[in-house]
Order: sequence, then C-alpha cells, then structure tokens
Amino acid sequence: MVPLSALFALTACGLATAVTQQPKVQIQDGTVIGFTNNSIDNFLGIPYADTPERLRPPQRLSSPFGTLNATAIPASCPQHPLIVNPEVFTQLPPEVSGPLLSSTIPPSVVSEDCLNLIIQRPSSTTPDSRLPVLFWIYGGGFATGSSVPYDYSTLIQESVTLGQPIIVVRVNYRVGAFGFLPGKELQNDGGTNLGLRDQRLALEWVSENIAAFGGDPDKVTIWGESAGSISVMYHALINNGNSTYRGKPLFRGGIMDSGAVLPAEAVDSPTAQGIFESFSAAAGCGLEDALTCLRGLPYEEFLNATAVIPGLFGPEAFRLSFPPRPDPRMISSHSRRRRQSSSVKLHLSPSSRAIKKMKTQQPALPYNAVVQYYVNFINSLDPNVDIHGKCEKKLPHWPKWDKDERLSIHFLDNATVVAPDDDRKDAFEYFSGVQSELLF
Repeated sequence: MVPLSALFALTACGLATAVTQQPKVQIQDGTVIGFTNNSIDNFLGIPYADTPERLRPPQRLSSPFGTLNATAIPASCPQHPLIVNPEVFTQLPPEVSGPLLSSTIPPSVVSEDCLNLIIQRPSSTTPDSRLPVLFWIYGGGFATGSSVPYDYSTLIQESVTLGQPIIVVRVNYRVGAFGFLPGKELQNDGGTNLGLRDQRLALEWVSENIAAFGGDPDKVTIWGESAGSISVMYHALINNGNSTYRGKPLFRGGIMDSGAVLPAEAVDSPTAQGIFESFSAAAGCGLEDALTCLRGLPYEEFLNATAVIPGLFGPEAFRLSFPPRPDPRMISSHSRRRRQSSSVKLHLSPSSRAIKKMKTQQPALPYNAVVQYYVNFINSLDPNVDIHGKCEKKLPHWPKWDKDERLSIHFLDNATVVAPDDDRKDAFEYFSGVQSELLF
C-alpha cells in the first residue's frame, strides 16, 4: 500500500505557485505572513523553539520574532548519512525501488536551526472557525525525514468538499545523532530522545497558537507514518502517559500508519552505549567530557562522524540505530497502565496485502476511501461517522479488531474491503516469543 501521505507529497518548489494573496495571522510572538495557493493558505517555517543547542532539549521561543515572512522553503533538520550501494536498487521492482530512491534525496535546505512548523488551512478560515487540527509527524527511521516534501492541500480541499474542513500542521524535529543519540552521558544530562521532546514542544506551541489560525486546540489529532507513527504511540506513553499541557490534553486522537512501539533497549544499555562511544571516537572526542567536545565541534565534523553509525540502507538496517529508547525520565513502568485509562483514541491504518477470503467488498477508489475515513476521524474520532453526510459513497464499516471476529479493513488497488485478519493475533504471539532477540 502506498501511504496516504505519499499521495500528497509534492516537490517543495511546487508549493509557491499561483499565489493570489498574502494571509496574515497575529500570534503572541509576532505577525506571520503566508501565501495562498489554490484556495489553501500556507505558512512555511514558523519557529516553535529557539535555535536548539546541540544535544540539548528544545527551549520555547525566548523573544518575539516580529514580522515573519513565512513564504520560503524552511530548513530541514540534519539528516543521517545514507550510504547506499546503487546496485541494491536494481534488484528491486520499480514500485519498491522508486520510493526508496526518492527517500535518499536530501532536503535542499538543511540547518541545525530547524525547529519549525508548516501550517496549511482553507483560505476561507477565520480566527472564529475553530477547525479540527491534524498534526503530521514524518517518518524516516528516526534517522532522516522532513516536513517539507508533504503538501496536504489536496487533503484539505477534500475535507472542505466533505463539509468537514481541517487545518494541517507539519512539524520538523531532530533526527539521527542530532535527535536520538543514546548513551548514559546524555541520560545524565537530560538530553535523550530529543526528537520526541521537539515534537512535544511543537504540540505545546499548537495548543497556545493554533486558535489564531482558526484551529481548535481541543480537537488535535496527531498522525504519523513509520517513525512518525511510532512517535504517535510514544506520545501516549511518555511523561508517565501525561499528554496534558496547562491542564488540557495536547491531542485527543492519533492516526498510526505502519508503526507502533519498538522493542528498544534502555538508553544506557550496552548496545546504546556502544553507539555513543563509537561515534564519540570517530568524532575525535573520546570519552572524557565527550558531550562538551561533541557540542563544540564544527557542524560538518559532527555530521561526518555520524557516518560510523549504521544507517537505514546498510547491512544492519533492520537493527535501527536511533529508536526512541526507554529513559526513566520520559517513560516509566506505569505508562502502560496509565495509557489504558487515557481518553486518547488511536486509529490504526493497516497496510494493504493480498486477501483470499473477503467477508464484504465495496468498490471504492482506495484514495477517496482513506480520505473519507481520515476526515471523519479527525472531526468525530470515529472513521465511520460522516457528520454532514456529504461522503459520495457509502463505505464499508471500519471494524474494531477483536479476538472473535478478527476483521480488519484493507485498501486494495481497486477496492476497499473488510476481511478476516489473523495477522494481528499471529504477529502478537510471534513477537511476544522473540522480543528479547529483537532489542535494538
């Protein structure tokens, strides 16, 4: 299945065409000036934090920015080097090699000063609209990724057509050694899982500012694919399961595409410590006061040294180097129990696969079906509820998987179906048995 996000992904240079006006929004830190394209307002590169200090947690903006011309392609965060043998891709079918090759193209603008947001909304939005908010978290194995390639204009336009308009917020967060370097040194310094901390601070920014853009801070859904999907689950677990800010939930729902919690070892485990020490050695910093040395390195030297850490396309690709790792300061043994009583609703989007036994089948263009389910969920927390009755086609009821019926929804090339699905049970039983062997 091609992720829904990929269907909306466009080249960054295509964002700023057919500009008709310059929308302005006043927030507590200044005036944000965007541009309108095809009835969608776009605001690019809004900072939600100060320029981050390397290997330190993000800090909220310390001073107003005045007037921000949010019309240029913003900086993406530094990417982990992708060392790829081109011959690998010649052995794969085009439908697989194409997306993989495109994922190896680095962002055009990269900087450590990268903690920014992109906001898109219907051009008819006013501060009183209070539209539901979709908060997008990109994937990339926690080693690469950027908010820039994703343009959700089409999704927003479809939401308007369905009578359930939404606002989309796309977050940049630190990846690779800049965002997920493990080790006891970082644990003692409070600098672990920085990418997750970036995302959390961005959610707090949304809580404080999205109303000025016409969004409803009480109706935020976080959505991610791959590493972004894993991040969605972690935000329901970290900080002892507390996803509130100033007494109110930061989000009320989550959409997870292709990812859940990873079985990672602790941030100070031998595996994690080995990554830190090999990287520090490659950077010429050794172990004594390593953090001070790493923070003081020129950017290029720090980046080049990260190549010693296995990447996504290397021989150890499936042994991820940068998964979020358990740290008592962020994730405790009580988190799972707290999650069970949480009011957050999670919406799992299965991947497509061949299905031999179909209980029901309803022809529907899968793209349209996914959009309708997602827009319904963002507005009502139920993918089956069309609050305005404007969906063009009656879709199959998205079932909740249980051990008796074991039904799941699947998006095929030309149909949306509900079918028996034992994969979840089989996968659960399998991973429960081999979990200790899969720790990263």
